[in-house]
Amino acid sequence: RVSGPFRDVPATVPLCLDEVPSFAIRVPVVFGLTDGRLRPVIPVGALQAGKTPLLDQGGRWRPRAVPFELRRGPFVVVRTGEREAVFVDEGGLVSKASARTPLFGDDGTLHPDTRDHLSQLAGWQVGLRQAERASALLQKAELLSPWSAGGDGLYIVASDRLSSLQGA
Repeated sequence: RVSGPFRDVPATVPLCLDEVPSFAIRVPVVFGLTDGRLRPVIPVGALQAGKTPLLDQGGRWRPRAVPFELRRGPFVVVRTGEREAVFVDEGGLVSKASARTPLFGDDGTLHPDTRDHLSQLAGWQVGLRQAERASALLQKAELLSPWSAGGDGLYIVASDRLSSLQGA
């Protein structure tokens, strides 16, 4: 974990498949093994013994693009076996303008911003599953090797093996 305003950020932040290209050109994207699942992650706390280009001196997120994992609140998705559940902080939803928006409107239905955020969360969950499948295929093809700069359970693409592939 890291300190500062993002002190609750784990040492790695998972990426969905759609996020990989935009982050891979800025920071190392590695593959992390969590709860028996391999997925692409940004190694926030594993870079340079905790010194990372992702956080400024005050511990705030530096790049303009922020992984959805860090913007998903107040929703937390918990996977138990093959099922997923969404837990909600009923206090409110943080909008793009960083103002608090109620989860429910005056009429008792979900606030439009909440519906939009839940839609994004659903798409992100699909992208996470796709990223896990892609990671598993890379591992099965023996194209991943342990990342020497990271900790246990972190892997990188073995570029020598990747470049020696032939055909489609």
